[in-house]
Amino acid sequence: MFKMAKIKEFFQSLGLGYTHPQVGPDLAAQSYQKKSDNIEKLKEHRDFLNRLEEEEQKRLESIDTKGSQFIAQVGVIFALLTLFIPIIMDKVSGFQISFKIILIIFSVLASLLYVLSIHNALKNYRINNFKYVRPSASNVLDFKDDDVRAFVDEEIRDLLTGRVRNIHNNNIKATNLLHAYVSFKYANILTGSLIALFSIAMVLYKPENNVVSIQGPVIIKHLDEVQKTLEKRNQRKDTTVVNIKNEIKVPAK
Repeated sequence: MFKMAKIKEFFQSLGLGYTHPQVGPDLAAQSYQKKSDNIEKLKEHRDFLNRLEEEEQKRLESIDTKGSQFIAQVGVIFALLTLFIPIIMDKVSGFQISFKIILIIFSVLASLLYVLSIHNALKNYRINNFKYVRPSASNVLDFKDDDVRAFVDEEIRDLLTGRVRNIHNNNIKATNLLHAYVSFKYANILTGSLIALFSIAMVLYKPENNVVSIQGPVIIKHLDEVQKTLEKRNQRKDTTVVNIKNEIKVPAK
């Protein structure tokens, strides 16, 4: 049971079978209404929430920037891997079949993990899955005839409403990026192991010398036909004709 839990945890760290937690309850934004007639106090609350929102926005920008850079880097490495795998397989054509199977398994798993890391990172680009809440510009028109306190109250309620949901969306994006990083890490480990095995094998491998051993005498017959062919070419200035016997016998050692 413990091993199964560890295996499940490992696959979830790669983003396989992982389910993101549900968004938590919204802050009681509607309860913030005419709590104070002090306009300075209301503005201070609004400014505080705006600073929190700006920090969360910076976090979102950092996640998106790292995600785009990550996809570009993985794409380059994956392209190089697919380029060198056929070369490696060609170099080990004379190796034992068991060793070639190991290299194939390593290369396939590494390729799948690179694809999985790109897939996890691309999840953050599904715009429809991430709905951020921001203060509405229509508040300006809705409260144009009201006093400033009513407008600031509504702005504070909008910020409180979006606070939990915006953090939740950023947490999902950060988790997707972590899953992509874990997949990328294991893909690099497999790729490094593949290169190490290939390098060691190339150093230790000694190809057999293909020597043909001939037992007994060798007789080459019908050399007269070759002689006729050479005579036909005698008209060419760059051709030398050598008169040979119709049969040559090479004695064995």
